[in-house]
Amino acid sequence: MSWKDNLRDASFRGVSFFVPSHELQGGRRLVTHEYPLRDEPYTEDLGLKARRYSVEAYVIGDDYMDQRDSLVKALNEKGEGELVHPYLGSLTVQCEGYTMNENDSEGRMARFSMTFVESGENKYPEASKDRSAAAEKAADSLDDAAAEDFADTFSVDGCPEFIAADAFSLLSSFFSNIGLAISDVKDMLSQPLKLAKNVQGLISTFTNNSYSRGNSFSTVASQCAVWGSFGEYKTPLTTSRTEKAAVTNNNALVSLIRQAATAETARCAVSGDEEGDYKTRQDAEKVAGQITESLNNEMDRTMNTALYTAQTALRAAVVEALPSEELPELISVTLHHPISVLVLAYETYEDALRADDIVARNNTPHPGFVNGKINMVAD
Repeated sequence: MSWKDNLRDASFRGVSFFVPSHELQGGRRLVTHEYPLRDEPYTEDLGLKARRYSVEAYVIGDDYMDQRDSLVKALNEKGEGELVHPYLGSLTVQCEGYTMNENDSEGRMARFSMTFVESGENKYPEASKDRSAAAEKAADSLDDAAAEDFADTFSVDGCPEFIAADAFSLLSSFFSNIGLAISDVKDMLSQPLKLAKNVQGLISTFTNNSYSRGNSFSTVASQCAVWGSFGEYKTPLTTSRTEKAAVTNNNALVSLIRQAATAETARCAVSGDEEGDYKTRQDAEKVAGQITESLNNEMDRTMNTALYTAQTALRAAVVEALPSEELPELISVTLHHPISVLVLAYETYEDALRADDIVARNNTPHPGFVNGKINMVAD
């Protein structure tokens, strides 16, 4: 067998050509350090050089112009491509440069001088946006805007005592539901900004307590999301200044609690994504939907520009931070005959240990006897 029989048909990105000669450039990246008053240098080895392939090529024939144009297009294309080198085999390279020559003495032919460099792979971290941090920052911005809006709206100064009492009663009804005492809040009613920050801090205290009891971030997010619809916005029934003041304060408190709860829900939601709390796409979409619904409802009635801007930014940040398409999907299967959940897990996933997830997801009362419609994670 002749050595020529081992040569392969040359091509780049599937475009064929002929190769009469080629050159390979390689070696090592060396840096030589020469020090003053020392006779011996030090040569530092920084690793292999990127290999470069210089290829002399040509296309020929009555249709050489079509071949020429196809090769030029392939050489100009962005990114790496496959070079089938007649002597060196299949290589993943990028075209660094080329020249083309045509002349009258060589009709029906175009010659190319092409230089390719090995593509390699990126083994270093790539810069990417920290979506969770962006969402947390947006939540902080919503808290700040909501506190400022509350401070501009809420006031008990010069009002009858029952207005302050109503405000304290509304706060008590909210915080008693989450097991937190607010005895010090009554003294802050005349300091709206301080009161707002305290309310936001108490909601964060609840979430921290919930984490310490072993609840996951996503579970706490679902709990907080319920408060995004807390209370009821009221409309004055008369033109009485006292009633208007009471209604204004009520609405300001409802708005403050809803905004604070939604901001805290967002923080928990993105933390749950980082911790891998979401097992399915539906898990993440449920929490994201709760947050966006709460924000949409508040945006419909918000008159404060800074607050509206913060709500819009948080909505976008949460949607971006919870990439649900990367998670598996929850599917429903119908079992027509009773089966043990261990057998079901093994037959579905080839892993009997995943039986616990099936039981938890379906609140199965009898794991040894499951039947009917069952929710399962699709692999």
